[in-house]
Amino acid sequence: MPNERLEIARYGIAKLIKDGNLCVPPNQRTYAWLKEHITDLYQDLAKAIADGEPDYFLGSIVVAKNDGRLEVFDGQQRLASVVILLAAIRNYYRSNRDDKRANIIQADYLMSIHLDTLEELPKLRLSKVDHDFYLKRILADDPATRTAAKLSAESHLRIADAAAMAERHVANIVAPLPETSRSQALNNWVTFLAERAMV
Repeated sequence: MPNERLEIARYGIAKLIKDGNLCVPPNQRTYAWLKEHITDLYQDLAKAIADGEPDYFLGSIVVAKNDGRLEVFDGQQRLASVVILLAAIRNYYRSNRDDKRANIIQADYLMSIHLDTLEELPKLRLSKVDHDFYLKRILADDPATRTAAKLSAESHLRIADAAAMAERHVANIVAPLPETSRSQALNNWVTFLAERAMV
């Protein structure tokens, strides 16, 4: 293994999702976070944002380069949970006819489009067991596709629970605000995740 290098870098977690071309190897575990893990993540992020923290450390993520992708060996739960939250923000924008912002979230953090084939490619690909459900329930921009996604594993229920929690969290962020300030509040969350929620 003389050609292998260990590199350590700090990234905003959403920037890593945007730039990383990430995938969870087939042998890695399925989505495992329970409601309490997601609640802790949202509370910690909300406190850091409210306190004006210059940055907030979410822990280490371990990846290895393989065929132009970064395989995730540690940190997939945090990455997937942040993608689920970003998808909920996209859904809020879309449902409020803020299509420009919804399109930015979709293209930057959820799905890219291959230049040659025009195929949509996920920014984060989950394990074999979870990927198809996650693709339909979380990443799909069409509400009917999300609603029609069929649960076929215990981890799918956890993904669906995480999506429902993310939708509620987004609703809670905007609920106390006048309509004119709601998009900016969500933009602040996206910016924090990209620039200050560090891994």
